[in-house]
Amino acid sequence: MKIADILQPWQSRYFNAFKTHRHMISCVSRQCGKSFVASWCCVYDCIMNGAVWTLVSTGQRAADELLTKCLLIAKYFEGMLRGTPLHFTFTNNSTSIRFSTGGKITSLPNNPDGLRGFSSSLLIDEMAFIANADECWQACIPFLTSPHGAEKKLQIISTPGACSGKFYDLWNNSDYYKTKVTLIDAVNEGLPIDIDEIKKTVMDDDVFRQEYLCEFLDADTALFPYDVLRNATWTIQPIGGKIYIGIDIGRTHDKTSIAVLRDINGTYYIDHVESLTNKEFSYQEQYIGNLIKSMNPAKVCIDATGIGAQLAENLRKKFATVKEVKFTNESKNEMFTMTRAKMGNGTLFIPNDNALIEDLHKIRRLVSPSGNLSFSASRDDKGHADDATSIALSVYATKKTAMVFTPISGI
Repeated sequence: MKIADILQPWQSRYFNAFKTHRHMISCVSRQCGKSFVASWCCVYDCIMNGAVWTLVSTGQRAADELLTKCLLIAKYFEGMLRGTPLHFTFTNNSTSIRFSTGGKITSLPNNPDGLRGFSSSLLIDEMAFIANADECWQACIPFLTSPHGAEKKLQIISTPGACSGKFYDLWNNSDYYKTKVTLIDAVNEGLPIDIDEIKKTVMDDDVFRQEYLCEFLDADTALFPYDVLRNATWTIQPIGGKIYIGIDIGRTHDKTSIAVLRDINGTYYIDHVESLTNKEFSYQEQYIGNLIKSMNPAKVCIDATGIGAQLAENLRKKFATVKEVKFTNESKNEMFTMTRAKMGNGTLFIPNDNALIEDLHKIRRLVSPSGNLSFSASRDDKGHADDATSIALSVYATKKTAMVFTPISGI
């Protein structure tokens, strides 16, 4: 099998550039084979030049997966070169591969202390998502500058994260040989992937732009920009449809917010949002219970975090349609991402209410330097994005597949 039959066109260009460039940094979409071609280059260098390489990734498991790729590639080269003057052998264990040419590949965790003391060429995988990338980079500099042995090479590969961090800095400010490959670039050159299907799966436009179009995201952006909100308001009061309710519980510092959603033939309308301010929980329980009886919703998603836990438990015992939701980064990510996606694709509409629009606009989408997503909102005299949260809970309630709720122990 020819190499051209294994490597994609962009991978072949990368491989050729590797032969002549000492330092390389690449910003490449997911699912395009960036770690494969970087591993290919490591193995080639070990065979042809007796090079020594160290692999660093987001964690030990990820580094070990890189090593597994190197092992499979080494087996391919060993079979291809058998019976030729370039024939070689190799041995391996759980953390390294040794070649008869003198070459070696070792996987290491992204621990700055564990990285110190090594001198070799270096492959850093998914650098934008290494939590302590700055410290690791400082520990890795001696890898490349040690005067001992052959000239050291560097490969940095990653999808982009936030507009901050060591990968962002090196991508914009280093003079390393740069490669940028979006999913569209790879598909245009023959990669057999359905872009539309990926968009449907990802849902969030910002995530798609980051993960597949290689765009660095601002670390702090409004999840619901004003233009999106203004284009998602209804003017005629919705009637009919299936009812869903989202409830964000508050007591003194924050109000309790109740959002009523109507699903009319697959298009969602927030019928109204109402508040209970500084009301005792006994009153809230009775009020919400009467609302559920009168509106007969298909499902109610209620905040069961912190002070809302007991109220949520009581309502769940009374009404089979009530589902408790514990707020975690994962659940909030899914709730707000789902809400943003439906608003953006024209299947979720809200009342044309300035206070409600401002409340939704408070939600900030935060991207850490390591690329992790979270959501936050400022607190003012009007609340802490309580209405936005109840709307997100009502949208979450419409989810057709099973949701993961945290049951109350012993019930």
